[in-house]
Amino acid sequence: MQFKRHLIALSLTAALTQLTACGGGSSDSAPAPQPEPQPGQSLSGATADGYLVNAQVCLDLNRNGECDADEPSTLTQAGGQYSFENLDADLDLSQVQMLVKVIAGQTEDEDNPGEVLTQGYTMTAPAGVVEFVSPLTTLLASEMDRAGVDQETAAAALEQTLGILGSDLSLVEDYIAGKQQQANGDGYKRLHRVAQVVARVTAKAKHAVEQNGGTGGDAEDNEVADAIAETLTENLERLVNRVDEAEANGQEPDADTIADEVAGELPLDPDEVQDRVERKRERGDLEEASLLTLLESDGGMFELDGHSEVFFDASTNQCIKERELGYQQIQKVESLITFNRFRYDGPDAGFVEVTEEEERDMLVWKGDAWAEMSDQVEVVSQEEDGSVIVSSDMDGRQQVWSQQLDLADLKLKRYAQGEHEWKTQFSGDQLFPEGASGYQMTFKQLDSRAMLPYRAQCDATVQWCNQVVLPTGPVQTLAELMNDANSAEPKMVYIGGDHDTSLAVALYGAIEESQGKVQLYVVEHRECDDSGCGAPELKENADASWSKTPMGLVLNLPEWGHSFTHRRRAQPLLTEYEGAVRHGFVLGEGLTRSDQWGFNQVAMDAFLANLGTPELREVEDAEECGFQPDDGQEPDDGIEPGEDPTTPELVADETAMAALAGNRYLAKDTDFEALIHFMPQGRVQVWLEEMDSTGENTDILTGSWLIDAQHQLLMQFGENDWVLIQLPAEGLGGDVMKVSEKDEGQVREYSMSLVRPFSLEGLEAPLDLRLSATGEDSCVLDLHLNGVATDQQGFGWVDLTQCPDEDPSAPTAFEMVWYLTDSGLELSPIGPNGEASPQRHHLYWFGSEGTERVLTRSFAVAEDGTAELESLDSFLFTPIR
Repeated sequence: MQFKRHLIALSLTAALTQLTACGGGSSDSAPAPQPEPQPGQSLSGATADGYLVNAQVCLDLNRNGECDADEPSTLTQAGGQYSFENLDADLDLSQVQMLVKVIAGQTEDEDNPGEVLTQGYTMTAPAGVVEFVSPLTTLLASEMDRAGVDQETAAAALEQTLGILGSDLSLVEDYIAGKQQQANGDGYKRLHRVAQVVARVTAKAKHAVEQNGGTGGDAEDNEVADAIAETLTENLERLVNRVDEAEANGQEPDADTIADEVAGELPLDPDEVQDRVERKRERGDLEEASLLTLLESDGGMFELDGHSEVFFDASTNQCIKERELGYQQIQKVESLITFNRFRYDGPDAGFVEVTEEEERDMLVWKGDAWAEMSDQVEVVSQEEDGSVIVSSDMDGRQQVWSQQLDLADLKLKRYAQGEHEWKTQFSGDQLFPEGASGYQMTFKQLDSRAMLPYRAQCDATVQWCNQVVLPTGPVQTLAELMNDANSAEPKMVYIGGDHDTSLAVALYGAIEESQGKVQLYVVEHRECDDSGCGAPELKENADASWSKTPMGLVLNLPEWGHSFTHRRRAQPLLTEYEGAVRHGFVLGEGLTRSDQWGFNQVAMDAFLANLGTPELREVEDAEECGFQPDDGQEPDDGIEPGEDPTTPELVADETAMAALAGNRYLAKDTDFEALIHFMPQGRVQVWLEEMDSTGENTDILTGSWLIDAQHQLLMQFGENDWVLIQLPAEGLGGDVMKVSEKDEGQVREYSMSLVRPFSLEGLEAPLDLRLSATGEDSCVLDLHLNGVATDQQGFGWVDLTQCPDEDPSAPTAFEMVWYLTDSGLELSPIGPNGEASPQRHHLYWFGSEGTERVLTRSFAVAEDGTAELESLDSFLFTPIR
């Protein structure tokens, strides 16, 4: 690849005006003292996002979501305090529902003292919760209404989403005051952060409706508030994950930034709020129903099922979406519940019954051993309230309630919403006929159960079979994972994360003990410096431990840790099975969900009759495949036309991995250059520069790598984004390796050269260096470094007079700062005011020892600390004498 002056010389000069700065802060206020109680009926409390001053608080006696003129009302004082005196003696305070109106232009949030809020919103709490009203009590009241359950059941559902089920934290307690508690302070601090984001998203959504002149329908203000709260309740996990990710990254979560991101992702546009209002009105007609009566009726109950997959088809250069539609029929036969599955098989066949057995790549803990999972679901009993106790290997013992809704003349599209692929098949004017009914079901877990993902046919000699692997190889016993206090480099097990961030644990103690300490490490793959990427960062003071159980070691993580495991409702488990330590999980009792709908035969017939002819394969927008068509990029999924898109499954070879671990290599061919850093713990970073018909494109990729015994190198950057390279049989880890890669049906060969830190060792003062590129657009850079070879940093200047530019006004010289890092020499231009530029240029040696070739990596550092590659260039090196 030819060196071009504008890629480095102009980037150096342009950087002189691209300097950045940042700052911020936050504060908490303590609550004011509670007023002395007065004789007679009274109540007092506080309200917060942060403590809210000059907010209206009333007793919503008629529960219409408004502070009516005849209802007791007051304004909050410092610390969000409110009080009511001389209330009606006949008033049952256990049934009183509090309502808080945050008033734009009047209410002040003590999280930001002196600032008046510019957007208003409403908060409430379950009946009888009068001492503290917050965004969290608002979600609690919404969950009770949405699921039709009591406060305890609703609280359990939200607590499991928040990762605090079974803890001493409470959704109805003052979380600001709770932050002062020694035992629960960190937990309440986290709840405060979540509440801040909930409040801001609520305010943004309400403001959007106001700016739109309403929802476009007939929704009242109180209905809008309820619809927004319900949307946030259903999507709380997404919001919580954002808060936890920021904390795990060592950042103070910024509520406004997170709220902007979340609000843009949720269905909170005015028309979507109107649709939810209409659904809530319809759900007001829900009635308790007997689930067994439905399952024993003709046809039983039906559930919709569907999913889709989006992928890039390289043969047609299109982004393709393939969908599958299905449903299942559920009936009670004697004491068992049966499931008959159906799948759409095209317009000629329609829906056909699925006769093959559903694969169960999961084991369950039974008695004292892991066992295969049975599909059998047994009815244990019917309770007096109409609920049913069922038992199965998959879900353990569950209590199931159902509520019936008359669907006659209601929209099919609205009640197919739970399965998106079905919803898209219907128009808004298709209605259910008379006799159609829907059933909203609530499930409560009555016991805990342990699960182990495992496939009996999995061959560990050729693929990964959910086994724990350390740099030294696969782990066979839990005892091998234990560290002692003197471990210089602790053994770490990665238990979750994604391609940007991972969570690892280091276990301390003895396996003979019943419990021990766990240290948590977070790996930020996108925050890199020149000593590498993916260095594990110890999370100080993280409250984590392990407990020994008959199944293995259960990991007790802080609340934010569950955002990495993608099983917020479960505890990670490390267990021994079939000669290896493997990852499992434990689901606790008390878990509740109310997001599943079933339908009777008449409703199911209506779905099928109005379905038409579904399109199972569609061409989607380019963005669905993860790229913009006008940004010069093409999707890179590692898939050749006609090939199996499944990522190759290789088994790491310890010796081969050790040959490359910690090293950098430059891979280079006619149309690309890639600086590859093979980091320990199987992480990889690639600085990539490609040439195609649109010009030069650059990117920074992070992912995982491994080498098997046949010296096949697999680098994976996403589910279907990978590359497989054949390394040489001999000379693995050498200065230069000849490698091959299959590309568009052809085998292309190129070299990978070892990259070493650029040093000044052996050079005599003055430190004047010349970098010479070759080719039509070649130029010569003269670097003049002040100091001697033993210095670690200094100043200097760059002479560009031998790099001609078409712009005669372009500078021909500028000053710079230089310093030596563990990975080489780094240069940074100096701005006109003496400030360092965000621009960086890193120098390396590459190729065979003694070859005077230099690689430069030019990049810019953004305000958030992330780097953006600008170019990779290679030069001949000559000292200037």
